Order: sequence, then C-alpha cells, then structure tokens
Amino acid sequence: MRELLEGRLRYARKGCVFRRFLSEAASEFYPDLTIEQVICCPPVNGVDKALRSGKSGRFQDDIFISGLSKYAVEFSGMFRTYDVLPPFSVTTTLDKAVCLFAVC
Repeated sequence: MRELLEGRLRYARKGCVFRRFLSEAASEFYPDLTIEQVICCPPVNGVDKALRSGKSGRFQDDIFISGLSKYAVEFSGMFRTYDVLPPFSVTTTLDKAVCLFAVC
C-alpha cells in the first residue's frame, strides 16, 4: 500500500512542474505578484480508513496529500492550508502547519 501511495506521489509531483513554473515566472517577471499554492485535501486530517477505525487523524498520516504539500511548500512564496471544517479549523490548520514547517 505504501509503495502505491509513493508511486502516486511521484506522479503528482510531476504535475507540480507547472506550479513551480508559475512561482518562478512570477518571481522573475513580476516580483510584486504573489502566487498562492494549495493542495486540495479533505476537511479533516488523516487517512479516511484510519479515521473510521478510531486512529488519530494527523495530517502527516496521509502520505499522498502531506507529501505533495511538503513538496509544493519548497518553492511556494505563499501556501494556503484551508479546506477545514469550522468546528475543527484551528486544530486542523495547526496540525497542517506543524507538518509543513518541519520541512522548511
């Protein structure tokens, strides 16, 4: 299963080529322009199967989404961490931020 997710992550990173291009082009040709990057994800953290079985819902547990987000953060001037449910917005966002800032 982990190999399948890592394979999906490698494939998705190729899709980040355009995202990187946008960030680099904006930086070179129009430095005042801010390109915001975001990786769409579920409104709560964690892998769906793990959540249903009662395990913790941590952003880092979803290798595909957190891995792709970590990759995008490396070249993004601004990275959004939305897609959260109102009752859990603070805890979900903080969990995402902790995971992503550990990379920088």
